[in-house]
Amino acid sequence: HELGIQHPWETHLSLVDEVWVPNFAIKENMKWLGYESKTIHHPCDPFKYQTLYPTINIPEIDHTFKFYCITDLNDRKNIESVVRCFHHEFDPSEPVSLILKVKKFGVHQQSLTGYVQEVCNNIKKNMRMYGDPNIHHPEVIISGHTSQEEVYALHQYADCFINLSHGEAWSIPTFDAMGFGNPVISTDCDGPLEFIKSRYSQKGALIKTVKTICDCRDSAFPELFTGRDFWRSPDELDACVAMRYFYDTNKGKVDNSDIINKYSYETIGKQMKEELEA
Repeated sequence: HELGIQHPWETHLSLVDEVWVPNFAIKENMKWLGYESKTIHHPCDPFKYQTLYPTINIPEIDHTFKFYCITDLNDRKNIESVVRCFHHEFDPSEPVSLILKVKKFGVHQQSLTGYVQEVCNNIKKNMRMYGDPNIHHPEVIISGHTSQEEVYALHQYADCFINLSHGEAWSIPTFDAMGFGNPVISTDCDGPLEFIKSRYSQKGALIKTVKTICDCRDSAFPELFTGRDFWRSPDELDACVAMRYFYDTNKGKVDNSDIINKYSYETIGKQMKEELEA
């Protein structure tokens, strides 16, 4: 059960007349489980990508190539792979940085920052690449609540978005990164497959994955992501190659308006209207 749909989800699904899902992969999995559904992609407001937001200044990394990740802190999001791949691929002498924008419901900002820093420090320590783990590039950790405008400003400030999660129904931060003209690196599963159309291009890269048994300590629902289910785990070598590719071939912001307009409120709204009237 790649979706992990078990009781009571099957009971809930049996009560509705029609199911809409955000990507074709879920549609196929639903069909395999015996449920018909329709694919209605996640819509966006193209105007927000054309707006100029307040400038972010982080002096210690202003002149570096900035990889960044915007994510909730949980096992499915797999922030550990992002940190490992970054530190494996880039020498401390290279002008490159990693920004981790994280949040976790119910956790105070200061505690969250300390926890994420501890995770990063343990990863660098266990990698044993240098005698002193502090030789690695320090991560920039942004934790706690930030306004939507501040998140958009981060997209405008940074250079390349990376998402190595075990699965995404859509991944709004990945899509928004493309909207703001950044190349994106994402695992090749579910939602991102809809808008990242090739293994490698100027717009983004899809990272190979394999199915692995779920090992999730913090699922939002107890019946999801159990050891009965599979999720996708990224090929970290592939991710390192992609990070190096975008670092070496950096051409600044790219025009992704063709992708954005395909998923605008107007476009998806028309599709929803047609489905409702069919």
